[in-house]
Amino acid sequence: MSPHSLDALFKPLTAQEKSYAGQLYKPEHENKQKDWKPWERPPENAYRLAEEGDAEFFPHPMPRAWDGYKFHSFYCYTDEQGDPLYFVVRMIREDGGKVTPPLSYGTFKGRDGWFYKSPKKRVLFRLFELESPFSTDTPVLVCEGEKDALSAQKLFGGRYECTTSGGATSAKLVDWKALKFRNVLIWPDNDEAGKKYAQEVTAKAWEAGALSVSILPTGKIFQT
Repeated sequence: MSPHSLDALFKPLTAQEKSYAGQLYKPEHENKQKDWKPWERPPENAYRLAEEGDAEFFPHPMPRAWDGYKFHSFYCYTDEQGDPLYFVVRMIREDGGKVTPPLSYGTFKGRDGWFYKSPKKRVLFRLFELESPFSTDTPVLVCEGEKDALSAQKLFGGRYECTTSGGATSAKLVDWKALKFRNVLIWPDNDEAGKKYAQEVTAKAWEAGALSVSILPTGKIFQT
């Protein structure tokens, strides 16, 4: 996903939106707090169609970036019908450091809104495309990360349906049932985390009922 301007997304907020728009920069380890209650899905007024860039949706109101970071990309995870469930947000620092926390809608300390916390249920990226009746005969290419999945989709076009469960540690957290009766190729990063990810995805794909599963030669396919 290419960087894009977010200026058009910052529109005047209502009083209700202002009440929780600034609450959204807690690190991922805060997810363990007992008072976090993720919703099944965000309400329809909590996201907007993207006006530019590669993303299809953006959260509304826009959250704050983590201290010292700037927004780079928003990756929207949807249900089978293409409706937003949650986001993964890519943020970068001036020194090149990056974070990719989930952004989920829910109730935290009595307030409803978007928070940098884990969703109620994790799904595969681009699930709507995977579930399309027109793609069931197309091999599925599982990459390590949303940026690689989108880049691979552009590179290969309709030859593969490209997806990911997120980062290298995410495979065990995701529902892989969309891979049932599919031929699956796994393209991991060339490091120990990538090798472990490939092994975990292989197990999950077979468990989901994949027809075949193959691991492609390791190697960083896209610069992240």
